[in-house]
Amino acid sequence: MPGRTPQRAALDRALTKSERQPSGCLLFTGSLDKDGYGMMGVTDFGTQRVHRLAYEVLVGPIPEGMEIDHLCRVRNCMEPAHLEAVTRRVNSLRSESFAAIN
Repeated sequence: MPGRTPQRAALDRALTKSERQPSGCLLFTGSLDKDGYGMMGVTDFGTQRVHRLAYEVLVGPIPEGMEIDHLCRVRNCMEPAHLEAVTRRVNSLRSESFAAIN
């Protein structure tokens, strides 16, 4: 398929390993890392977190210095509408960590 990038091919594979939830989350049901994020091998790019892959393919490049925040707070969600590029500070403040709560 012309124009199909390795990232797009990996995302297509990831979509076959996902389930739509009533909440709107699109949960990746494949391999998860120790922190609960979905992981997918991408030719020439090594292993990538699936939510970052979904964002880059479906939304656009992740701006330098930004992280992808799960607005739904579900780490294996890959629904682009639930993902937002934010600074590390914003991502930390939105988290449920002790530092963010205080």
